[in-house]
Order: sequence, then structure tokens, then C-alpha cells
Amino acid sequence: MFPLGLSGRYFTLAALSALLIIGILYASASHIYSRPLLYQPKSQSHSQPPLCRPANHPAAGSNDSSGAYVGDNNIPWKFETARDGDNYGLSRAQCQTAFPKLYIEIEKAVVARRGRNITFEELNSKPLGHSMGRAMIYQGALYVINFEDMRHTFSRAKASLNALNRALNAIPNRLEIPNIEFIFTTEDFHHEPHPVWVYSKREGDGWAWLMPDFGYWSWPEIKAGQYRSVRQRIAAIDQGAVINGKTNPPLKFQEKKKQLLW
Repeated sequence: MFPLGLSGRYFTLAALSALLIIGILYASASHIYSRPLLYQPKSQSHSQPPLCRPANHPAAGSNDSSGAYVGDNNIPWKFETARDGDNYGLSRAQCQTAFPKLYIEIEKAVVARRGRNITFEELNSKPLGHSMGRAMIYQGALYVINFEDMRHTFSRAKASLNALNRALNAIPNRLEIPNIEFIFTTEDFHHEPHPVWVYSKREGDGWAWLMPDFGYWSWPEIKAGQYRSVRQRIAAIDQGAVINGKTNPPLKFQEKKKQLLW
């Protein structure tokens, strides 16, 4: 019932975080923007709009599995937590092989907006609200444009932006990512039907674009620290560790307190 130990599942969640961000970038940018020339230098010609996605980059969630092999022997590649848990640069084919259902919610948002591209005017139609920010990705680099009062959620914004920047740096062909601008919220929920990147959504919120939780980077308010450090401490408890000079035996999963993380 539990093919992976607790530490193994946390390794997998870390990889899912980066992969989900990359999925958001490719899926949303290629489908939603109808003004791709907004950030082009003035010296660049405006007569021919650029392609939203190069021809050799299929949409997120596609069935393209080319490249998901090991070496030259055509051995199918398989996700291994110990080896790949901290690899934020998995290829598109590897992502599809390891996490075939990862992009479901992203693709739902794409379908909900089909035929109604998000425009620059739509982003400007409503001012940023409390705990919201606006950013853009231009030539593969992340820029913060504006943000509102985040006195209670500022650390969330920093964590999410750092995680997004880490995902961008892991993409070998990041200059091919379409230039996009987006609005995100650092609150737990967002109820206004406006194209916003959110941490959580309801089933009928077709306007919402899911992004990974800030806790995958860090959660300083509860002194959780870096996510990798959290996993290492959990693994140490699972395997047995010396705490304050006292050797503690490994803690079996069945002996743990029956409570979800909170």
C-alpha cells in the first residue's frame, strides 16, 4: 500500500513542485496570450508575430515520450526517488513518463479559456488586491512588476518566486519560453473570477491557474526551513538518529502519530 517510505514520498513531492511550475509556464503561456509582442524591443519588427511555442515543443500533457530512455540502448527511463527526487531539470518526456496526470488541472484551465485568450487589457482591468503581485517572464528571466500589501504573506511570495526562478534555471532552453505576464495571489483562496495564479481552487473555478504551494520552498513562520532540510530531518527520524547525545531507534511508519501535517 505504501511503495515509498515517508522520506521517499517527500522527495517525490519536491520534484512534483518544480514540474508543476514548468507545466504552468508552457501550458498557460502558449494558450492564453494574444499579445506576444508586448515586451519585444522597439527595434524589432512587428510585422510577423512569433510562434507561441516552437514546433518541437508539444503542449504540456501531450503524449510525446521521445527521449525517455537511458543511454543508447533504448532502455525505458524510470523515475527513481533517490536519484531524481531533487532533479528540477527533467525533460518533458521524463515528466510525462514519471507523472502522466500532473498537468490535469492546468489543462482544465486551458480548456476553460479556449477561444478567449487572456489579453493585456484583461490583466489591467482590475487593480491588484491585498496579497497579490504581478510579474513577467521575459527571455527566460523572471521579473517582478508590482505587488500590493503582503504584511502577512510576504514570505509566501518570496518563496513562490524563488521556486519559479529555480524551475526556470533548470530549463536548458529557457530562452525559448514564450514571454508572458501574470498575476498571482499569496492568500489561501481567491474568489474573484479573474485570471490569477493560485495555491488552491474549487472544481468550478475555470479562471484559476494552480501553482505549487509556497511550502515546497520554505515556510519560515513555523520555522520549517528549506524543504530539503525538512526531508532530511524526517529521513533521520525514520532511519534513527542521535538527538542531544541520545541514540533514537528508527521510527516505524505504523508507530507514528495518526495525524496529517499541519
